[in-house]
Formats: sequence, structure tokens, C-alpha cells
Amino acid sequence: MEEKMIYLTCDNFPDYCPLNPIVFSFAEFGAMGSPGNVEIVQADGSAFCFNLSCFHSVTIRGAICPTLWECLYGDPEDWEHINMGAGNHLFLKQPYYHEFCHMLKEYKEVTPVWIYQNWMDIVKKMIVKELI
Repeated sequence: MEEKMIYLTCDNFPDYCPLNPIVFSFAEFGAMGSPGNVEIVQADGSAFCFNLSCFHSVTIRGAICPTLWECLYGDPEDWEHINMGAGNHLFLKQPYYHEFCHMLKEYKEVTPVWIYQNWMDIVKKMIVKELI
């Protein structure tokens, strides 16, 4: 499983697209944290990050991760949403959503802020568990 985060830029994004996420976070513009930031994890554990403000073309944004737009502006059947508060959102593909919720039960005092701070570690544990 890939451990490092790959930062997408205008120069390198064609090498990785389109992304096929199982989980991604999205911070609205004006959100606390990193506004416009998107973090994506694929089934093989590869992780990507980019900021929407760096990609001015809607066509390019759509090419990077079509699922992002489907989740933000549509109502896809196979995705679930967790509001992490302060303009931060987490989207999980089923059945990863169910496993994520199951794993949350292992922790005490889970709040939206706690999920914001820890979702990536939980997803990595899920993927390692699945790959074994």
C-alpha cells in the first residue's frame, strides 16, 4: 500500500487521471482547515491531494475525479456523506462506509472534529485489513 500522499498539480495530474476513489474529503471554499482541498484514497491505498483553486478549468476538475462532482452536485446511490463540520465533508463508497462506521465504534467520544482529524488513519486500517 502506498504510504505517501501524491500532490496533484497542473503538470502532473494527467499521469494519474482519472482517479477512482473509495473515500474522499472535500473542504468547501471558506471552510476551516484547508479551503478547497480534496484528499482522495483509492482501493489500493494510493492517496492524492489537490486544491480546487489550483485548477481553474471545470473540465480539468472533472477529469481528475468525476466522482467528486457526482457526489457534490448529484445524489449517487453508492456513496454516503459524513459532515465533519466547519465546511468539511467526507464521502465514502459503500461498503467502505459501513466498515468505516463499524470501526468508529472502537473509539470513544467520536465527534465531527475527531473524524476530520482521524479519517485517513481509519481508512488506511480498513485497506490494510482488506488487503491481508
